[in-house]
Amino acid sequence: MKWNLIQARSRFLGLVLLLVLSFLRPFPALADTSFAYVTHIYATHVSVIDVETSQVITTVPVGLYAFEVVISRDGKRVYVASASGTVTVINTASHSVIATVTLGQSNYVNPGPIAVSPDGGRIYVADLTADIITVIDTNTFNTLDVFQTGDAPNDIEVSPDGTRLYVANRFSESVSVFDTSTNGVVANVTVGIWPYSLAVSPDGGRVYVANQNSNNVSVIDTSTNSVVATVHDRKASAPWGITVTPDGSRVYVSNLMTNSMTVIDTASNTQVPAPGLGYFSVIRPGGIAATPDGNFVYVTSVYNKNLTVIDTRTNSVAGIIPLATRAMSVAIGLKTEVLIEDLQAALATLGLTTGLESALLASIGAAADSLERGNTTSAANQIEAFINKAEAQTGKGLTQAQAENLIVLAEGVIEGFLE
Repeated sequence: MKWNLIQARSRFLGLVLLLVLSFLRPFPALADTSFAYVTHIYATHVSVIDVETSQVITTVPVGLYAFEVVISRDGKRVYVASASGTVTVINTASHSVIATVTLGQSNYVNPGPIAVSPDGGRIYVADLTADIITVIDTNTFNTLDVFQTGDAPNDIEVSPDGTRLYVANRFSESVSVFDTSTNGVVANVTVGIWPYSLAVSPDGGRVYVANQNSNNVSVIDTSTNSVVATVHDRKASAPWGITVTPDGSRVYVSNLMTNSMTVIDTASNTQVPAPGLGYFSVIRPGGIAATPDGNFVYVTSVYNKNLTVIDTRTNSVAGIIPLATRAMSVAIGLKTEVLIEDLQAALATLGLTTGLESALLASIGAAADSLERGNTTSAANQIEAFINKAEAQTGKGLTQAQAENLIVLAEGVIEGFLE
């Protein structure tokens, strides 16, 4: 008994030291391209974090008990499903709510798993209690369909080409595969016990399933809809969240009960040694997401008020971001400023006269300044001025193809500002 007490005290002191060191450890320089959106269990807001500075810059109101957050592929919208039976739609340029969608089913007491189609035209929202999925048109916010799933759809993901929807049925111990053109079942794949979350590889060839009660990860070949491998981290317990890095080379799994992370090599479907992510490296890890460049993974702590940042190049904890309340899920997307930078880069390649290039850059610079001040309306007006200048120079200082390319990019910037 005395030895057990000493062990317990040593573990506690080690944990305290780890937390102190994590807070003191400086963050490495991160690319100025991303925002992270974090939901909270007992709050009616999401936190918006600037990935470059690792600071919470604002909060956005959402429904109570926000379960999951997803971001559209183009980075322009964030969708948050809440137990209040709503989906909150957020414009990422202004970090403001542009719509609140009330789900049509009165028994949406446990909605949360949510996915967005690659083209951004549809969102899929699952109800863990009613065992249904609602399909919503993101242009009109009308319900397009409601269909049945397996028992307790705990997570859902859309394939990169948008043709398949994968559903982790926790109590059915299966993953259902749906054809998104008909919302009909294509296959039901038996996996481990309590499939809790899943992730699809960037090429769509594999689905990785975190099985909470069998403490392993099932690897599904999407061409045959069959399990081709099972990865078991014998030092891990209760896998919760799972994500694939953007290059598809690694899978990261958060293990709730062992306060640890598992790293999987996707080429061999074997565990990668990661001593820096072992016991008590991440306290009660839950939701997980990778940055667009794949260099970092963000992990929520479902019983603590923080967000842990993991450096995927060293597989170690890079730092901890303190939050006001307990976190649940996290999603990461590009900043709207990146669209402006793309427009600037395209302009620089055209070899225009100095006067014309300066005139066009002046509009872009004014838009960037307005965005920096949070004035998206003024920023949009400046980009409109850019478009007018490009149109006026078509066939003069700009060729037809050059003007059309710049205008398309500029219109994309405006769409990011105002929806």
